[in-house]
Amino acid sequence: MHSKRNALRTLVVALVVGATPFVHAQVVNGGFEDAGGSLNGWGSSGNAFASNGSIFGPPAGGSFQATLATSTDGSFGEPIGSGVSESTATSFLGLASGALSAVGNGNVDMVSAITQTIHLNAGDKLVFKYNFLTNQTNNDPSAPAFAQRPSAAHNDFAFLSLVPTGGSAAVLKLIDTFYGYQDITPSDPAGFLTGFTTTPVTNPFISESGYLTGTFTALSTDDYNFGFGVTNAFSGVNNGINSGLLVDNVHVVAVPEPATMAALGLGLVGTLRRRSKNR
Repeated sequence: MHSKRNALRTLVVALVVGATPFVHAQVVNGGFEDAGGSLNGWGSSGNAFASNGSIFGPPAGGSFQATLATSTDGSFGEPIGSGVSESTATSFLGLASGALSAVGNGNVDMVSAITQTIHLNAGDKLVFKYNFLTNQTNNDPSAPAFAQRPSAAHNDFAFLSLVPTGGSAAVLKLIDTFYGYQDITPSDPAGFLTGFTTTPVTNPFISESGYLTGTFTALSTDDYNFGFGVTNAFSGVNNGINSGLLVDNVHVVAVPEPATMAALGLGLVGTLRRRSKNR
């Protein structure tokens, strides 16, 4: 009798010890709070930096946020910078040449982006906050004379890029200048609605979406090089009007650790205890 009990105990130990370790991912500096506001842990290309709420509006959480812009000239006290070419950006992000223009919003000539590599298990969720800023669309109710409808000819957009080590790369458009657009009165220059709101006068951009929540669910276990970016996109002549993207609170919601082995082990222990008690 003791030999059977010992054999079952040995099986339980073998199941627990032999289980494959389950790695839970963590985004490095996902709130951009390191060192008093920084992009520590992230790669960057183009015009990318950490900012507080004094110019671009308050972060989604904490005191800082990642700030990307196709171009800024410093006239509002912000850092001066500009985006890079599409070919430079796609190489930086690990994407195929032309992958951003292939989104369908037109030719892309200026891009700013940040990236990081993380391990995700199948079912893990990459969750983040983002706020799209643009000067391409304006419908400030207090200044209808300056209303500007979104245009397919100048449709800047923000994106999430995903490059898994063992799979195909993808570009997911998060938002563009047609966010929430409704054409109410085509004959009226200001006769339209959008999902944007007007920013304070301290902001270099006129319109913002406000912080939205994005989620990507990993379909397979892999290392993912993921990136956030904003583009200047146009068809025909580039009007040179800029857009930006704020990113904050990037984190992983991990899938629960598999409990199959543990449940089996507990069942065996329970069987042993019941048999022992009966005898």
